[in-house]
Amino acid sequence: MRTSKLSSKLFQGMIFAAVATLAGCVQVQANVPDVEVTQHGIRFEAVPFGSKLGEVSITRTFTLSRDALSFAKNLNSEVYATEVTITPVAPLTDLSFIHSARVMMSSSSSSTPIAPAELINYDRAGAPVSLPELTVKTLYPVDVTELWAAEKTTITLTISGVLPETAWGVDLTLRLGGKIEYKM
Repeated sequence: MRTSKLSSKLFQGMIFAAVATLAGCVQVQANVPDVEVTQHGIRFEAVPFGSKLGEVSITRTFTLSRDALSFAKNLNSEVYATEVTITPVAPLTDLSFIHSARVMMSSSSSSTPIAPAELINYDRAGAPVSLPELTVKTLYPVDVTELWAAEKTTITLTISGVLPETAWGVDLTLRLGGKIEYKM
């Protein structure tokens, strides 16, 4: 799991610069522009005779660790998911086989249950067209603050369609934004 280090470092730098500049103040607030978190190389098995089987569904889950998300864990923050991008991993170059895609965020490690959040639920309209990447904006910013702050956050990706007959993979990028507040 790799986060966008540039975005994280820029975000941290903005916070600490604001704190240093406003040494006499006790509270700093800032809107956080887009921050991207990417899970690279999510692998899927081949679906033998996929074109003869027709549409099938496959699910993968992965965990975002507290370390990967540390830049926001200790701040009073509001975190919103705004977009999800699925990008093919070579040798795959086209995602036109995807008929539907769903991304859920949940946490199983919290002592108090946190409701899972559906980030996207995409259904292709019409016939397949060339799709070098699939970018889906959320219908509205999805509040994932509690899930983001959990010890372990699980992302579940479900893809349906006439799946490739050879092994394949994708990268999944979550675009997040929000507001942070740091009290000294």
